Amino acid sequence: MPGELAWRLTEALPPHLPVSDKHPIYIALACRDFRQAITLSLQAIAAADGTLAAAHTVDLTAWLDTLSGDAQREHLAALLDALVRRTAAHKVRRQP
Repeated sequence: MPGELAWRLTEALPPHLPVSDKHPIYIALACRDFRQAITLSLQAIAAADGTLAAAHTVDLTAWLDTLSGDAQREHLAALLDALVRRTAAHKVRRQP
């Protein structure tokens, strides 16, 4: 699951993200370091003021649940929470 999720998150990367910012993500994927790829993708999406699709949010939440007791879980959960709030705010702004 983490591998598939990591690859799907690359689809959520903002199109205007510089290639130099994408390289570390693809290197992590090539090295099969899926956690690093997911972390870097979330950081890149957040830094670019991007949003997440609902399906990504569901999958990321399920993945985070498997990290109970992990030192990085809290940081990743906070990052995901910030992206979920930003996504909700963008949707509210778009409504007529």
